[in-house]
Amino acid sequence: METSEQIETRWTSEEILRYAARKAVENRNVFSAISTSLFSGETKVLADRDRAYLLQILRQLVFELTYDVKRNLPIRAVESDLDGITLNALASDRSGQVFDLICDTGALNNSDVIEQAVMRLCVFYAGRALRLDNPAHEATSFQVRNGHLCDQLSIPGNSPLRMLLTKGNRDKFGFEDGFNNPFLCSRDLGPETRNQLTWLVAAALRHLISEEMGAVNPSIDVYLEQVISTMTENATSDDPLSSTAVAVALNEAGYLSASSLSAILKNGDFQLFEAGVSQVTGISHRLVRRLIFESGSLCLATLAKALGLSIEDSIHLHGLTTAASQRVFWEPTEDSEEFAKTLSEISSENAATVCTHWRRGQRFQCAIWELNSALNSLA
Repeated sequence: METSEQIETRWTSEEILRYAARKAVENRNVFSAISTSLFSGETKVLADRDRAYLLQILRQLVFELTYDVKRNLPIRAVESDLDGITLNALASDRSGQVFDLICDTGALNNSDVIEQAVMRLCVFYAGRALRLDNPAHEATSFQVRNGHLCDQLSIPGNSPLRMLLTKGNRDKFGFEDGFNNPFLCSRDLGPETRNQLTWLVAAALRHLISEEMGAVNPSIDVYLEQVISTMTENATSDDPLSSTAVAVALNEAGYLSASSLSAILKNGDFQLFEAGVSQVTGISHRLVRRLIFESGSLCLATLAKALGLSIEDSIHLHGLTTAASQRVFWEPTEDSEEFAKTLSEISSENAATVCTHWRRGQRFQCAIWELNSALNSLA
């Protein structure tokens, strides 16, 4: 008969990290299969609704960037030395054509954009599950709910932080559009991914314009390159109302803890919750998102243990993320009793050691993650 101490330390930090590496391999294959299903429809990896949601997320991203490129091009005669035909070609709305061309050429297959769109879909479903858990959220305004959250966190009434929490509708903006569909802003992609997609949009625009005109106009290349260079250099992800910015402010003011994360989750703001987890653990927001939606639940249990979440809150979080991720990763996951058992088998010390590993710089961590994935897939 095992003692409680023996059960608690069953999962070593090395075993948890090996498990995470194996899941990285499996999920790399999932994203690859999703790309195939998304653009060819040959494999039935995605349900029809999920496929439609992902295509909508990608279409909106391409439309947003195409509009930004066109908005910055010198399409008024007073600003340009281009002839009228070329100006008209630049001014035409080609968003739909750009998206179709990018999809038809497979330029997004197995790309970072696909992964981020899939993970945003998981967040969308987790947020929806939160609202179903508490229908009162739908009947209460964002400002009122977050006012109650401020009271729970003991944030003073005249505090700028209270104003920040109750200003804007963060659980809608960048999360759902006006028709309650999932939405992903280009700034949420991260600078490198956003810039790569912006250059891809520019290349597609160039191809479409040159195809229409029957030749490539060197001036168009010059203008496009200048505009995209300026856009990528000046791009910023800084949004004072974003969940990340609010989480940073809460953390710096000393308001983030296991109890406050629990209150945020129960308040119905999943994006602020995961941003808060990133701040408390020091793990990049993107990796936090991957870890909490990993199938198998061990990574989530490790995070919950490191955060000091109660068993009740941990099981609640597991239920939300399972409901969301099973639509994508499909692997049967543990029920609440099995998850609670897994949680009891991880010591706080080992959870902290694992989080120290996950806390490494995002680029270094991603490189380690990708290399381990490739090595394990060859084993």
